[in-house]
Amino acid sequence: MSGLPLQVVSMALVSGAALSAAGLSLLTLLRARSVLRKAEWESATEAPRSDAAVGVLQQKIDELERQVEELRRHGSTAPVPLVPRAALNLDKRSQALRMHRRGEGPPEIAAALGIPLQEVHLLLKVHRIVLSSI
Repeated sequence: MSGLPLQVVSMALVSGAALSAAGLSLLTLLRARSVLRKAEWESATEAPRSDAAVGVLQQKIDELERQVEELRRHGSTAPVPLVPRAALNLDKRSQALRMHRRGEGPPEIAAALGIPLQEVHLLLKVHRIVLSSI
């Protein structure tokens, strides 16, 4: 390097760095262009499926709107007041306890007698408590 002036060497280094930067920028641009083309292609292939899904959702929304409108037209009657049920009568109580002694489970007892399952559970629990206190 003794034959080349320092200014020429520094200019060569700067020019090399600038050329490298330009090449890297060009490669980055080409890669970005490739990614953009791929994204455009994928969105073009996905568009028909998205449109079909939107169409199905729109049909469902329209159907729900029709149902709401129908309920508004016919559902304007006053609600029926709930009548309190009678308590578990002695016949059903004795039948439930008899079924339990025969080994039937609470769901079967409730279904057979037409009473809520919670009521059967409560009856059996009270019966156990009474028996344990005797």
